[in-house]
Amino acid sequence: MKIGIFGGAFNPVHNGHINLLSSVLDNLPLEKVLIIPTKISPHKDTVLIDFSHRKKLLSIAFKGIRQAEISDIEQREEGKSYTINTINALKQIYTSDEFYLIIGGDMLLYFKNWYKYREILAQCSVVAAARHSDEYERLIKFSKELKGNIDVINANVVDMSSSLIREKIAENQDVSGFMPAECVDYIKKHKLYS
Repeated sequence: MKIGIFGGAFNPVHNGHINLLSSVLDNLPLEKVLIIPTKISPHKDTVLIDFSHRKKLLSIAFKGIRQAEISDIEQREEGKSYTINTINALKQIYTSDEFYLIIGGDMLLYFKNWYKYREILAQCSVVAAARHSDEYERLIKFSKELKGNIDVINANVVDMSSSLIREKIAENQDVSGFMPAECVDYIKKHKLYS
């Protein structure tokens, strides 16, 4: 089985994440996508809302995507959530499956800074979603330098920022254009990010 791994802080999840995954699924025949919220981000100092809230928001946001499955595998791990550790843990569960790590195109440009990035490239394919045609050409060139099994897709995803959404919520501004209405309702109900 071909399994996508789509991880991140998702603090909060937004339409950019949903559109990115939809574009990947339009380009790759993945049978399942594990959406994995980070427990402790190794790259960001941002305070994350409780894992259970992020997991619930993800289940709301991705309910329309049949292949999507929310995974709490990183919640069970100790320490920072390094991608290679997550992949190794998943390989113990899905012993004969192929993995495709789904990332935004901007993340590919910093991939050499990821913890044990060469091991990641040895363990799975990487799918990088470019936001526009200029970025696509740049990522194609850069992916050849990494010397791994890397697919770059032209996703034409609208660039959104979770930090901007958090700021807007804290200032009591409308964020209905940034995420599904049910997510907005859940955030208001539980007074998240305010």
